[in-house]
Amino acid sequence: MENSQQSIKDKQEDNKKAWYKKWWGIILLIFVWPYFLLWYMWAKTNWNKAVKIAITAVAVLGVAYIPMSESSRNKLGEKSVISETDAVSQDNLKSLVDKNLTFNVVASNPEAYEGKIIQWGAKVFTQPEKDDKGVYLQAYESGDDNNFAIAYANPNFQVKEGDFIIVTGKVAGKFEGENAFGAKLEIPTVRAGYIEIATRNDVVAPTEIEVNINQSNTQHDFTATLNKVQLAKNETRFFVKLKNEGKDSISFYTYSSKITQGTKQYEARSSYDTGLELPSEILPGVEAEGIIVFPAIERNPKQLTIYLDDPSSSDYSINWKDIKFDIVLP
Repeated sequence: MENSQQSIKDKQEDNKKAWYKKWWGIILLIFVWPYFLLWYMWAKTNWNKAVKIAITAVAVLGVAYIPMSESSRNKLGEKSVISETDAVSQDNLKSLVDKNLTFNVVASNPEAYEGKIIQWGAKVFTQPEKDDKGVYLQAYESGDDNNFAIAYANPNFQVKEGDFIIVTGKVAGKFEGENAFGAKLEIPTVRAGYIEIATRNDVVAPTEIEVNINQSNTQHDFTATLNKVQLAKNETRFFVKLKNEGKDSISFYTYSSKITQGTKQYEARSSYDTGLELPSEILPGVEAEGIIVFPAIERNPKQLTIYLDDPSSSDYSINWKDIKFDIVLP
């Protein structure tokens, strides 16, 4: 009887165990260890959010990055798209681009598309490697997690980690290697005919419509000016200038901004990757320009209103009014 009660007690205690402490959970962890560590960090620790983001970024880089050995670089750069014997010149390469060959299409079977001409926008996510034959790098197509390898037979080309680029070249099958965790990766390879340094907006969200606004709202020596609006397929950008001519610092938070369009409301989202975030504190005498990013909006109705954050200062006697701009789309 005592043994039976002990057995029941053991089962109850086993049921109370976290899944990752059970025998089957431990076996599962062997296969997903890096991902488990990230989950555990976010779910079970009270670490500073900035620290968690930094660790996650490093882990993602480790998962995606494939170190290139000298032999790998040689194989990757065996033949460039543009050469003295190549019938395709740089001038007409763009005309041969197959716009239907998106990253996802090619990534599904890179070897089936060898020799096809593509043009992709991308963000370089590792420090490029060089030798006397060319430049070798890895990039995220459209700035997302679509990793591909690039060989460019131009050793003088200047590019660095974090740059946005537009790559035109030939699909060269797949590149194989191991990431920092030992997992095997296979990614599309492109032998570039040429690479252009681009902007974040060119790659992540190309502008489809641009509207010049140039409206200002001034209150208590603080001026907010809406210079222009850019509409892209996947986001909307408002270019704002702030100017503090007062004697006190002004607090201004872009994440409180909103758009109303008809019966819809849109909330501002992070703009950290634009490199043009507005400061949350504007000191006396300071002018600052930046971008506030929203989700893509509809093209109709044409009338919309953007509400910026209500400013605030250490002088609590000041009565601030809404900062808003009415806009009509073309």
